[in-house]
Amino acid sequence: DTGRSKGCGLVVFANARDAANAIATLNDTDLKGRPIFVREDREPAAATQTLSARGLVPNAPVGAARLRPEATAAPGTSVYVGNIAWNVTWQDLKDHFKSAGTVLHADVMAEADTGRSKGCGLVVFANARDAENAIATLHDSELKGRQIFVREDREGGSAVRNPLNGGATLVRPMAGVGSGGGGVCKVFVGNLPFETTWPQLKDIFREAGNVIRADVAQAADGRSLGHGTVVFASAVDAANAIQRFNGADFLGRSLKVLPQA
Repeated sequence: DTGRSKGCGLVVFANARDAANAIATLNDTDLKGRPIFVREDREPAAATQTLSARGLVPNAPVGAARLRPEATAAPGTSVYVGNIAWNVTWQDLKDHFKSAGTVLHADVMAEADTGRSKGCGLVVFANARDAENAIATLHDSELKGRQIFVREDREGGSAVRNPLNGGATLVRPMAGVGSGGGGVCKVFVGNLPFETTWPQLKDIFREAGNVIRADVAQAADGRSLGHGTVVFASAVDAANAIQRFNGADFLGRSLKVLPQA
């Protein structure tokens, strides 16, 4: 009733061989200053029921069982984080955002079928003030060699979660680029060379996925404004475009690729 740790836990592996290896190699190892003991779980059925009852993730890959956050965060308490490096985990994200305030949980969005990171995620804070502080202080900060962008989460933290990579990863469409599957998803492309045409833009972004259309914004006299949009067939392709092209060099200019709200 208090949520306080009992000092013990469960890890579920994909097969019995890996579980046996964990017992052989990790029993009596040090975890945060304490030697842990590892043995076989003698009540697997009861354990699964307990995990479900306590809001944990049963039958998850190694390390994935942890307290599952609520389906919807309180208004104004969650932020969207983009341009995350592929190897960033939920724990990396949480640690990075602790400087802004009390982090309740952090999630990395993943593709539903493969569990591969989409290069974006969510961080939920204890209150709206901390979330605002994160946007003010951590936007454009560096995380594992990449400059991330941070803004308010416009979908309120709602998501379907898929337990992978040590934490609950989000498999909802990426915030700000529409819905997954057959939904239309748009990205903003900034800092374009003024001579860039829409066919060039479309050809470039085909490397990220199925491009439905590309447009370059123009002034009344037909001159390029140096930015445009690209519409993809899926949220996965849009996320891939942001991951692949944000900060990439194109004709001597560093592109800025963001979700188009």
